[in-house]
Amino acid sequence: MNVKDLILAVIMVFSASMLVYRWISMYGKSDLTLVALTTLFVSTLAIFLISIGLRMSRVLEESQSIKRVIAVNSDELQNNLESRLKSALRHIEMRIESIEKRLYR
Repeated sequence: MNVKDLILAVIMVFSASMLVYRWISMYGKSDLTLVALTTLFVSTLAIFLISIGLRMSRVLEESQSIKRVIAVNSDELQNNLESRLKSALRHIEMRIESIEKRLYR
């Protein structure tokens, strides 16, 4: 969680609470229950938005680590296949040479 996110959440809660308080006090009735419920609602919304941001950053980190693992595994697989192909080609070349020697005799 970033400090900037916390500051913005606090500002969001405070401004929503003050807006509702001023809006209701315009009509001559100031109901603190409504202001408290608004504060609770906006606080929950702020926490929800922050949790979504944290979850998105976690998913991004996981996808980057999976990308690194795939890159490493593909390099290993490429090297493994390359060595197997080289040994198979050597074996085939030896067989071809032996067949050529038999043909020239």
